[in-house]
Amino acid sequence: MSPRAVRRIFVIGVALALALVAYVIFGVIGFEEVEDDVGYRGRARENPMLAAERTLERLARAVETTNYLGELPPTDALLVLRQSGRLLSPVDLERLLAWVEAGGALVVLLPGDDFESAIENDLDEQRFSHPLLDALQLDVRLDADAEREVQVELGRGLRRVAFDGRLTFVDSNALCDVDTGDPMRSRVLGLEHGYGRITLFADDDWALNADFGELDHPYVLDDLASFDGERREVRFVLGERPPGLLALLWKHGWPAICSAALLLALVLWRRAFVAGPKLGELGRERRDFSEHVRASGEFLWRSRQSERLLDAPRAELRRRIGVVRSQWLAHDEEALARALAEQSSIGVERVRTALGARRVDKAEFSEIVRDLETVRRSL
Repeated sequence: MSPRAVRRIFVIGVALALALVAYVIFGVIGFEEVEDDVGYRGRARENPMLAAERTLERLARAVETTNYLGELPPTDALLVLRQSGRLLSPVDLERLLAWVEAGGALVVLLPGDDFESAIENDLDEQRFSHPLLDALQLDVRLDADAEREVQVELGRGLRRVAFDGRLTFVDSNALCDVDTGDPMRSRVLGLEHGYGRITLFADDDWALNADFGELDHPYVLDDLASFDGERREVRFVLGERPPGLLALLWKHGWPAICSAALLLALVLWRRAFVAGPKLGELGRERRDFSEHVRASGEFLWRSRQSERLLDAPRAELRRRIGVVRSQWLAHDEEALARALAEQSSIGVERVRTALGARRVDKAEFSEIVRDLETVRRSL
C-alpha cells in the first residue's frame, strides 16, 4: 500500500473518531441551562441596607452607615440598629438609653438569617436574653406563622410590612403606644422613652436590599424619621461588636499617628546631621602611642575621673622625694606641704591643693599639673 493511501486511511479514521466524540457529547450527554445567583455586587454586597440609604438620600436626608455603634449622633437624628442586641455592653446600653431620653429616635431591627435561628433556639431552650428589651420590660416569643404581612400606623397612615421570621414582641405591661394590633403578639412595637422614642421590629428582611422595594417598606423608614418631628440625619449601624484598635485609630487617632510620624522623622533627620558621614579608617602611620594616651585622658575626663589623671604626676613627685629628700616622706601631709612650699616658693596653699585636690575644673587641673612639675624640678 502506498504512503498516500495510508495517509488517507489515517485522516478518515481521525475524522470518524471526532464525529463519534461529538455525537456522544451533543447527542448522549446533552446540555442544560442553569441559572446561578451570584448575589449583589459592589457596594450592595458590602452594605445590605444600601437601597434604604439611597432612598433616604433622595428625600434630602443625611445618611451615614457604620459597622459599629461608636460615637452617637446628635439627639435630633434617627439611629437604626441592625443587630441582635445580645452583645450590647452595659456601658453602651446606658449611653444609648440616655441618648434616647435626651430626644433621640432609636429603631432596633432584630436580625434574620443565622442570628434569627440562634434567637429561636435560645427561646426554645428558655435562655434568651436581650439587654435593651429587658430594660424596657418587653419579652420576645415565637409565633406559629413564619410569614406574616402586618399593618402598622407610624403617623402617616397604615403601612403594610412583610415579616419572614417567627419572632414576636410581648408588651405585657402595656407600655407601648404603637403595635401591629395585638400587644401580646406584635411584630412592631413603639414607645416613648424620655423625650425620645424607641421602635422595635421583630425582623430586618423588609429593610434589606432584596425586599425594600416591596409593599410600603420605603415609606416606613420615612415615617419613622418624621414620627415626632423631622429628623434630617439617619445613621445605620450594621453590626454590634465594638470597633477594633485599627478602626479606632483610623477614625479618632490619626492626628496622634501623624504627630508621632512627624516627630520620628524630625528625630531621624536630626540624628543624621549629628552623626554625619562615615569617616574613613585612619592609616597605621598615624596610630602612635600618644594618640592612645590622649584618647584615654579625654575618656577619663568626660567620665569625671580627673583625679585618676593626677595620680601619675603625684606618684612621680613622691618617687622624686624618696630619692632626693627621703626623710620628708615621714612627715604628715601638712608638714610635707610646708617643706615643699619653702623649697619651690609657690605657696603652701597651692602645694596643698596640688597634693590633695580631687574634683577640679579644666583651669584648676592645668594649674595643679604645672605646680607638681615645678615642685618636682625644685628638688
